[in-house]
Amino acid sequence: MTLASSEPVAETATYDAFISYSHASDDALAPRLQAALQRLGKQWYGRRALHVFRDRTGLAVSPHLWSSICAALDDSRFFILLASPDAARSDWVGREVERWLEQRAPERILPVLTDGDAVWDQTTGDFDWARSDALHPALRGAFQDEPLYLDLRWARTETDLDLRNPRFRDAVAELAAPIHGRSKEDLDSEDLRQQRKLRRAARGGVSVLILLLVVAVAAAVIALQQRSEARHQAAAAEARALGTDAVAQLQEGRNGLAMLLAAQGNRLAQSPSVRSALLGALVAERGLVHVLNAGAPVGSTAFRPDGKVLAANEATHVRQWDVATGRAHRPVFRPPRAVGLGALAFGDRGRLLAVEVFRSDFTKDSIDVADARTGKRLHAFPAPQTDWSFGTASARLAERQGETVVVWDARSGRQVGVLPISFGGVISLSADGSTLVNVTVTPANPEKSEYLATIDVWDVDGIHEEGRECRANVGAPFTGDFHMPPDAPAVVRTVIDPTRATVTTMLSGGTRGVIARCDVTTGNAVVTTVQPDTSPRAPVAAFSTDGRTVATRDTVDGAVRLFDASTGEQARAPVRVAPLTPFEFVGVTFSPRGDLFAGPSSAVNEVKVWRIHNPRGVIEHSLPFPRGATLNAIGPGGRLVLIRTAAGRVEVVDRTTGKTRLRLPGAQDACRLSFQPRVVIFSDALVGTAPPGGDCTTFDVTIWNLRTGTHRVMRLPRRACTAGFDSMALTRDGHTLVVGCSPVPFPTGSQRAKRTVARLDVSGERPRVLSVDPAALVPDGLTVSPDGRAVVAAELDRAGSGVQLMTLSGSHLRGGPVHLADGSGVGGVAFAADSRTFATGFGDGRVQLWRISGHVAHATE
Repeated sequence: MTLASSEPVAETATYDAFISYSHASDDALAPRLQAALQRLGKQWYGRRALHVFRDRTGLAVSPHLWSSICAALDDSRFFILLASPDAARSDWVGREVERWLEQRAPERILPVLTDGDAVWDQTTGDFDWARSDALHPALRGAFQDEPLYLDLRWARTETDLDLRNPRFRDAVAELAAPIHGRSKEDLDSEDLRQQRKLRRAARGGVSVLILLLVVAVAAAVIALQQRSEARHQAAAAEARALGTDAVAQLQEGRNGLAMLLAAQGNRLAQSPSVRSALLGALVAERGLVHVLNAGAPVGSTAFRPDGKVLAANEATHVRQWDVATGRAHRPVFRPPRAVGLGALAFGDRGRLLAVEVFRSDFTKDSIDVADARTGKRLHAFPAPQTDWSFGTASARLAERQGETVVVWDARSGRQVGVLPISFGGVISLSADGSTLVNVTVTPANPEKSEYLATIDVWDVDGIHEEGRECRANVGAPFTGDFHMPPDAPAVVRTVIDPTRATVTTMLSGGTRGVIARCDVTTGNAVVTTVQPDTSPRAPVAAFSTDGRTVATRDTVDGAVRLFDASTGEQARAPVRVAPLTPFEFVGVTFSPRGDLFAGPSSAVNEVKVWRIHNPRGVIEHSLPFPRGATLNAIGPGGRLVLIRTAAGRVEVVDRTTGKTRLRLPGAQDACRLSFQPRVVIFSDALVGTAPPGGDCTTFDVTIWNLRTGTHRVMRLPRRACTAGFDSMALTRDGHTLVVGCSPVPFPTGSQRAKRTVARLDVSGERPRVLSVDPAALVPDGLTVSPDGRAVVAAELDRAGSGVQLMTLSGSHLRGGPVHLADGSGVGGVAFAADSRTFATGFGDGRVQLWRISGHVAHATE
């Protein structure tokens, strides 16, 4: 049976055919028929032979389903009806047939019988609807003559319905012929010709691809060899530059930056010079044992009594580390419902661990005790009003409750006794839990010029005995300007002699340490005052157990310094720990044996562990500075330093000999004293200073030649810096001066747009402005690359500090994104010799290495 149409088929439409079918009956046949129609007769280079619409492939998600179907029907040339009893009962098929008959002639309907019967009645000129169960009633009276249809009822039982099946291919050709407007034989022959063309093209394409692959592989091998060699040479050159810069940083005392640069160079390419620089950096950093990385801000720390384990609270849980390996122990101790943790301590020879737990409104709710090995919570004791203490060699825990001190057995939870200590103070249990000491500090006179420490000793088991007492004068009020210090000297720790005959109380007096030793048998006390060379911002923070070593911690830069308690002299080189965060304790923890100390840093979520003894000593070179002199700057080579004497003179001193190379005029007026320290810069043999004029608004630049001792003074052009003068930097050749300006010390609002960085040519008699470009931050500090093509501007204010790379583009500096310092402050900035790498130091002790790519700096470490 041949399907044909009396209408022409060359009209333009989006779809060549529209398939209408019942999903219940022909959901498997319809997609195979669609695929076969689109493939039969396809040109070898084309996508499809016919564009056939089927609802599952032609419709997108839409709230207007019927409108989309109507649009497809109206834009189709032929209507293929898959007739079956299910289709005859389908409302959707009926609506599609009715829509087609409203818009097109019935001669364009191509019936395909897939199930049931379709019987024509010659007498009525229509289908016999009593026996035709496959046709939808919407076709009643639609045909003038008996239509020809394709019988595919046999296909319902077939599984391989594709064009490789001869019977199915013949049926598809019969259905596709009227749509193509060609005979069935011509269509089938054309399809075979296209298949042969496709095979020939495929074979030719494969041959060409194989040839191209061989050529590409050969070229790739050569290119890889050349690239590998180029990378090796570039890495070696960069490694040498980093090694040279690391040596320079070591000479300036910047050990951390030197180690970072040397380590990066060693990763790039190993060579004797780079390894030598790395070894020098490692030697300069002697004493660091571990950097223990935590998963949250770190608060209090405590060593186990044997010194082999260090515990620290991390926000809501307690983690323990093996001191020898630096590995974290499992499991951690997680007090239930904790929103924060406070002080912690080991007890019962390290088998128990106790910690203060805050569960709401940052109010201390309890002291939770856990098994240190399993992390299982054993008991929770009522929160003490002030302090508490844990016996390191016993399970006894003492805490202040009201006007008494309650002693508990932390393992069983049983109350051991209640001591009638009605006055305040700081309590401490002996290691075996048999002795309790209470230390109170009160004014010794109405003027509060001196304070008295009262040391009361109680026998825990003999609670009916009166406490024994010592009194010691611990000196003047507390000195310090950090975290609202108390008026009186603060008790740091109390050590009870195993014989219970001597109690040693160690107190922080701010810039001094006080050690009071009480003889319990006589009631006499001996007081020793330790006066370390420290400042109010770096108060006494901790004592070793034996009282021989005193630690101070700087609240701004985080530096920890150790001093000999007997002499007050520095016992080892200082170490860097991140600055304290708000409300953080001045935390330094000594190991029980006194050989290690730890510095927790909640700002960077880590704990550093150091050895106390430093074979390198404290100071390698001592400069014979005049009394009261201050250090202002260090030259790039580290040999020359700039100092300011107490009389206001500025001198350049040779660090190795202590001899003065150059004396600058005095800076007596307030403007010079205010601005001079932050605008002094070094560049090889040149020193540039920018002392303000007498009215504090006019700035002159003075360039000193250290070789000849001569100098020249130049007035900055007005347009180079229209307002406040923040910083200066000079290129190594001394020809280009870079100036940072901002209108006010703390610009806000519209003033922030006026921050600028200006470049001036200072090689001639008068400075010439090269460019004035906007900066995204306050340029408190400037550093210029060795080639003069890059400038790093740093904003030093801790509240909103950061750095910005500015690179030369044409005749102007182009600023990149600002990298914030997260409120920790920006320290030094140094360029590597290649001018493509620079390092920044931050106030929390971090050193970040940056790589310049175009106008952007990318962090590499």
